[in-house]
Amino acid sequence: MRHVIIGNSAAGLSGAEAIRMADPAAEIIMIAGENLPAYSRVMTSYYLAGAIAREKVFIRDPDFYRRLRIDTLFGHQALAVRPGASQVLLDDDTVVNYDNLLVATGSVPVRPDLPGLNLDGVHFHWTLADADGIMAAAATARRAIVIGAGLIGMQTAVALRRRGLDVTVVEAQPRVIPAQLDAGAAGLMQAALEQNGVQLRLGVEVKAIAGTDRVSGVRLEDDLIEAGLVVVAVGVKPNLSVVRESGLAIEDGILVDRRLRSSVPNIYAAGDVACAYDPVRGAPAVNAMWPNAVQQGRVAGRNMAGLAEEYPGGINLNTVEFFGLTAVSMGVVNPSGPEYQEIVRSEPERGLYRKLVLRDGRLAGMIFAGEIEKAGILSGLLVQGKEAGHLVETLLSDDLSYPKLLMNGLEGAIRPVMVG
Repeated sequence: MRHVIIGNSAAGLSGAEAIRMADPAAEIIMIAGENLPAYSRVMTSYYLAGAIAREKVFIRDPDFYRRLRIDTLFGHQALAVRPGASQVLLDDDTVVNYDNLLVATGSVPVRPDLPGLNLDGVHFHWTLADADGIMAAAATARRAIVIGAGLIGMQTAVALRRRGLDVTVVEAQPRVIPAQLDAGAAGLMQAALEQNGVQLRLGVEVKAIAGTDRVSGVRLEDDLIEAGLVVVAVGVKPNLSVVRESGLAIEDGILVDRRLRSSVPNIYAAGDVACAYDPVRGAPAVNAMWPNAVQQGRVAGRNMAGLAEEYPGGINLNTVEFFGLTAVSMGVVNPSGPEYQEIVRSEPERGLYRKLVLRDGRLAGMIFAGEIEKAGILSGLLVQGKEAGHLVETLLSDDLSYPKLLMNGLEGAIRPVMVG
């Protein structure tokens, strides 16, 4: 049996490992555009900040693929999937046949329609090569501008600030990290960032990146901010290019069932590219998180190898830490609609913010900022969908504990996710 995997990150790796464990004789071929062993995109920010050496970014050594008998086609882009012929077409016209295919292509940065985007000195931050380029540019730049205050943008801004650059972040939304935090938690983060020298221009749109051959800054509606380095970080999206013309069912990502199968039975998807079951929403969603990608890849790999296993579902969970202040969010954090109820505990003088989002008396989302040690206790309530409306005071209290939940008959909800 020949199993082909497109992608060499969390989902692809765990898929390959699961296949090999379940089927020692299987043929495994892995395709990846970067000619590198697997590395952690999350760790590139720490590398950029100078906190770790470059080699610490890698999560597998080059010999890993030989040990697992994985044939690698690295440095080659997969251009198209042909489900009718069970083939993958590569950028050098190579055709790779498969019995089963796992699409684990992850995400790609959003490229905004901005004049000046291709100027020298304008970078994205997604790959290790991107981080190398930003680091080289930061060595000679004094000022940097980051366009976008999402997770990647803020991680980049903090890393450049730690390298001693003057950093300005420009964000069209009125707060930092708008997709993962609400106004209350974002306000605490904003204060910590500004206290540590990160300048924020919120609720402002970039009209163009200025410069002739090389970047000189960014142009706003009524202002020009000068800088020798610009990083564009306005978001990422599932990398669906290889399956766009394949006929697979696609929503936000490749739509998969509980066994991670796409609408074509011998094609599976896992990781950021997969639209998979979310128990909080009760429907498929793209939850681009490393732990979800690992679990999805493992389930997909086991099913590709002939086992029968269902994905239990994954939730959206994000942890952010800047200059000693940490925030964690899970599930629905910025709800819209009358069916949702938001309960907030805010103590800004203490640097503490907590919010619960309820839907029909059940926990649908939460944010903890400042003191997040007990946030993981709530993950089980989210995943299990237990009735929690009567426990709001307990869930927001400083003495929240497993025994308190057990005393309220929530034994089945104790399935914590590690945060922090």
